Amino acid sequence: MRVKILFLISDFASGGAEKIAETLIRDLDARGNDVTLAVFNSTDSDSVRQRMPVRCTVISFDKDNRPPVSFLTRFGGHLRSDVHYDLIIANLQPVAFYLGLLLNIVRCPVVYIVHNDYSLLRNPLKRIVLRRFYGSSRVTLVSVSQQIADSFYQKHRIKPKVIENGIKPPRISSGLTAVKAEIDSLKSDSSTTVFAGAQRIAWFKNLPALAEAFKKLHVSGYNAVLILIGDDPLPGKPEENRIRAVGAPNVFLLGHRDNVADYLSLADCFCIVSSAFEGAPVALLEAISAGLPVIGTHTGGIPSVIRDPDNGILCDPTVESITDALTRFIHMPDSDKKRTRETNRQLFESSYTESNMTRKYAELISRLTEGG
Repeated sequence: MRVKILFLISDFASGGAEKIAETLIRDLDARGNDVTLAVFNSTDSDSVRQRMPVRCTVISFDKDNRPPVSFLTRFGGHLRSDVHYDLIIANLQPVAFYLGLLLNIVRCPVVYIVHNDYSLLRNPLKRIVLRRFYGSSRVTLVSVSQQIADSFYQKHRIKPKVIENGIKPPRISSGLTAVKAEIDSLKSDSSTTVFAGAQRIAWFKNLPALAEAFKKLHVSGYNAVLILIGDDPLPGKPEENRIRAVGAPNVFLLGHRDNVADYLSLADCFCIVSSAFEGAPVALLEAISAGLPVIGTHTGGIPSVIRDPDNGILCDPTVESITDALTRFIHMPDSDKKRTRETNRQLFESSYTESNMTRKYAELISRLTEGG
């Protein structure tokens, strides 16, 4: 059965939610469905179209350049149009809020993918609208991790279905030799422990605290370096500047890299120390697919993936706790590090592959649109 699907997302940047959206759209298209991708904020439509299947329609509602009433009128007009979607898939809280405002004109089932724990949301109007949206019989909630689902239930007394994010493991490129030379140039000697982080540089990633922890390692005489892969998307790069201001001589910002797998294959450990708004990060899944031990925080869905001490180390998002986790890894016996690598490879294959995720979404969509 060919299903007509409206896929809603607030913007189409380089974050994990956008990568998962692209994967789902490609799979839905390959299964013979008609997919329209609607981006709320203004976007480079030509660039987005290049990332989408040929048959996928891409539209932008240009929300960030319109007064709220104008945006809602345009969005509502599309929902009232003669397109007659069979299903809407909504991503991220801003989309849920505006869809909630217009829920009375939605005529088909809605799947809302809960990527993050939004318990920090303070706006009373948004709380009311989202509570109504979450409780609607037309809305099926899907969480990207069990931890996020449990947190959501504690707050809203609604239990989302869990479909873990899944990815294709990034592949090692022909540039591996050059990357090895680059990393070797950053090490003091062959015994230097290499930690890696590969993620968008944003305030909630807590990277200045990670840099502070590495500065403490350096002062204490530990032979370790941190390589950070990723860009700060904001004008003036404020978060990058905060990291540099720490003055840690063993922290290196490498910027954007297309060959992330090369860097992961040469690292000893992966760090993801977010302080808020974290679901099941794609960067984390890339790390465990490479078999890397992980140091992560008790934030969002990270503890759903990392079970201390089985396949990594969990800590609080403070400089002191991160420093303790780093030193704990450095002192870990090689046999334990080897065991952790194998555990993470097995965990990825059993739970976080792209095929596992897309199959579960296809089954859900079939049930909602066919009544089966």
